[in-house]
Amino acid sequence: MLSVPTLWTVFVANFLALGLIWAYVLHSYPSFQAARFWTASSLVAALGAGVSLLRGVVETPLPLLVGGGMLISACCLAMMGIKRFYDQPVSWRAHAAITGLSVAGMAYFMFWHDNMPMRIVIYSIGQSIPIAMTLKLLLSRPNGKINAGARLAGFIAIA
Repeated sequence: MLSVPTLWTVFVANFLALGLIWAYVLHSYPSFQAARFWTASSLVAALGAGVSLLRGVVETPLPLLVGGGMLISACCLAMMGIKRFYDQPVSWRAHAAITGLSVAGMAYFMFWHDNMPMRIVIYSIGQSIPIAMTLKLLLSRPNGKINAGARLAGFIAIA
């Protein structure tokens, strides 16, 4: 049976590998602006998962809050990469608002009113909002053409 630290270690390795791949793509195609956001998203997710691993080492729940905030931020960066891929403007304000409100909600239910199910709900909503914001782009048909990869990503996001 897998333990939570083992899962977080797998997440760190997975996101680091993905970050290295996107860094290579970014190096090979410097004008591909979406790759900048996807590289940052992968590396921030790896760092967030690594910080979350500290929960077993440190007595304070602060690593879960910081790591969760970083993972939500990584989702926002991925959303921004999808928007750049479709030549849409990105919004750093939306990124800051989603991440900030999610972290504030998790902090409230962590330090002032300890309620783990509410923290999980807030964390899940914080990750779901940026994903939901990309669905219109992923499932649309620009110029009447169907993009199978984008549709697959959209259906996975819905699932």
